[in-house]
Amino acid sequence: MDLKQALNLGGWSHRLTKKDSDSESDSDSSSDSSSDSSSDSEAIDVNQEVGELKLPKLPFKSKDLQDILSSDTLDEHMKLHKQYVDHTREMVVGTKLEKMELDDVVKLTARKPESKLFLNAAQAWNHAFYWRSISPPNQDTAPKGDLGNIVNQTFGSIDACREKLIKSASEVFGSGWVWLVQKDGKLSIMTTQGAGTPVQTKGVIPLLCIDLWEHAYYLDYKSDRMSYMDSAVKQLLNWGFADDNWEAKEDW
Repeated sequence: MDLKQALNLGGWSHRLTKKDSDSESDSDSSSDSSSDSSSDSEAIDVNQEVGELKLPKLPFKSKDLQDILSSDTLDEHMKLHKQYVDHTREMVVGTKLEKMELDDVVKLTARKPESKLFLNAAQAWNHAFYWRSISPPNQDTAPKGDLGNIVNQTFGSIDACREKLIKSASEVFGSGWVWLVQKDGKLSIMTTQGAGTPVQTKGVIPLLCIDLWEHAYYLDYKSDRMSYMDSAVKQLLNWGFADDNWEAKEDW
C-alpha cells in the first residue's frame, strides 16, 4: 500500500505520520471548544467515500492564527468550506460517483469545469489542502532536507521563493489560488483561477497553497490582498507539510 492509500483521509491525502495523528487526537480531546472554530466539525474517516464526505477539523486552534487571521475570518471561511462539502455530498448521493474519493471526483468532473459538481468538489479539496498548508505564525519557517536544497537551487533562497509566491499571487485577477508544486520532478509555482486545482493536471503534485478568494482575508485586510499574502507567505506556510508532499513524490 502506498502512502496515499495509507493516509488517504476523505479523498484528499494530507500526509501525516502516526505521531502527528495521535497528537492531533490528544489536542482535540483537550481543547476548549469555545476557542476552536472547528469544534463542531467531525474528523474525516480513513478512506471516506464522497457520498459520506464531512467537513474536516482545522489542524490548529483558530486563536493560534489570530495575529494574522482572526477567529471571525476562520469561522466564516469554515462555513463556506462546509457548504462546498455538503453540496458535493448531496450531488453524488445515489450516483456512481458516491463511492469514489474526492480527488477522483475532481479529476472526472474537470472535463466540465463550469459544472456545479466540479466547482464544489474542487473547492472542498482545495480548502482541505489549504488548512494543511498553513500553521501558527512562525512555527515552521523553512523547508528542510531535499526540498530545502531544491528551493535554494530553483529560486536562490527561501526568501526569494516567498517573494515569487507573493508576486505570482498579485498577478491573479479575481478569485483563485497560488500553489507551490512539483511538476515533472521540478519545483514550480502555479496559479489557478476560481476553483481551479493542480489535481486536474496530470503530473503536477501540490506542495502548499494559499487561498486568494476574498473570503479568506476580507474581514481582516479589506481589499488589501497583498498585505494578507505577505503575512501568510512569510509567517503561516507549513513547510513541514510541503516537505512531506515533496518526499512522497506521488500524484494525487
